[in-house]
Amino acid sequence: MHCSSRLNLPGRRKQNTYTRLKMQSFHPRGARDDRSGVATSGSIVSPATSWILPLVSGLGALGLAIFLAVQKFEVDMAVYLMGGRHAFSALLYRVEVPRRPYLVFTYPPFAAILFAPLADVVSRTTAQVLWAIVNIAALFGLIHLSLRLARPHLDRLERRRWSMVLLLPTLLLNPVLLTVGLGQVDLVLCLAVLFDLCSPRQIGRVTVPLGLIIGVAASIKLTPLLFIPYLLMTGRRRGALTAGVSFILCTTIAFVLTPRASWIYWRFDVRVAKRAGALFDVSDQNLRSLLSRFLHEPVPGNILWPLVLVIAVGGLLLAARAHRSYSPLFGVIVCANTELLVSPITWTHHLVWIVPALLWLGLSADAPRHGALIALALALVFWSAPIWRVPTSYIPRADPIELHEHGWQLIAGNAFALILVLTLVATAILLGRRASRLSRRSIAPSR
Repeated sequence: MHCSSRLNLPGRRKQNTYTRLKMQSFHPRGARDDRSGVATSGSIVSPATSWILPLVSGLGALGLAIFLAVQKFEVDMAVYLMGGRHAFSALLYRVEVPRRPYLVFTYPPFAAILFAPLADVVSRTTAQVLWAIVNIAALFGLIHLSLRLARPHLDRLERRRWSMVLLLPTLLLNPVLLTVGLGQVDLVLCLAVLFDLCSPRQIGRVTVPLGLIIGVAASIKLTPLLFIPYLLMTGRRRGALTAGVSFILCTTIAFVLTPRASWIYWRFDVRVAKRAGALFDVSDQNLRSLLSRFLHEPVPGNILWPLVLVIAVGGLLLAARAHRSYSPLFGVIVCANTELLVSPITWTHHLVWIVPALLWLGLSADAPRHGALIALALALVFWSAPIWRVPTSYIPRADPIELHEHGWQLIAGNAFALILVLTLVATAILLGRRASRLSRRSIAPSR
């Protein structure tokens, strides 16, 4: 598939006249030294000028993140810090943040242990600023890795430059902005999973075993667990085993260091989803909340859980097929989409997977026809975030207002969940059409 109609990025294998003319906006007249990234004397655009927009975007993103960290009480960071302070206490899962909505710690005990040093050393505001910087660095890394996967022939300097250019626009996507504004860990985990599954996993001179990072990530937040069967279904059994062992090892370490809290979590609290907050709040964009809001009542478990199982298995099969038929990046995106849809809780900030999804759609050679237009439409939805245009409870209620949505409210209030559903349907159609084309070619009579 030719990509000349997409973003003006160099690095394509085949270039038509239009593409070469567009590329001259970077390096007209003369070659460029790939090692230094500096244009030769024939270039109209100086190296300093070419970095103006990237610097504006990068500094703007960092400035906005630090501003939010200084000005806001980041409730999720408060939860992590509270967990760190009580990491080795039996009260880890019983204490509350002393401000509305009085949240409790809902993550595996290993996450509390990791935040213990930060909680004991710095103030809340300092911790928020430090984590804002970490989040922006993780967002840069996520964009950079996604560009590397979607456009592998883009040279390193241009990849860094475009990662900076895209930093502020991607930060303004609602899931990303919420992740940064709440002090969440989703960007770090998303980058970790993508790095594990779709990169050489090289850190310095060390090659990290496939699956190791996924196991650690799942020990911090359970959402990456679905990537373990995904590894199995894509034929990477050793990676799946490594992920499972690393998850068990981290969990065992937590049991040794904080046995009582670990017992409470794994024996009781891990099964109580409502501890995380108002499950029918519009911020919860999973299958359960989607169906409940459309039916105006909670979905019975005997209907919900068989449906969740079918979608989980079907989504994994689609992800494995996408991995083999298209690219590892597409496969990971489909698996993440499946996990987000079937998860017991999918807060809006979990949807940071929209970043690699948009870059794959807009830039990758294996993206569907009109992928760039689809990416733009999705970006508009995630920038505008229509889910916040409808009434919401924010805190658990006996009769949640979200269960009384009608008409346009049902579409706006479930926009992200509907996109997850449509993505799986579109993926099934895309893969089906590809299989049909290949089948027709294989049975076509030779001449």
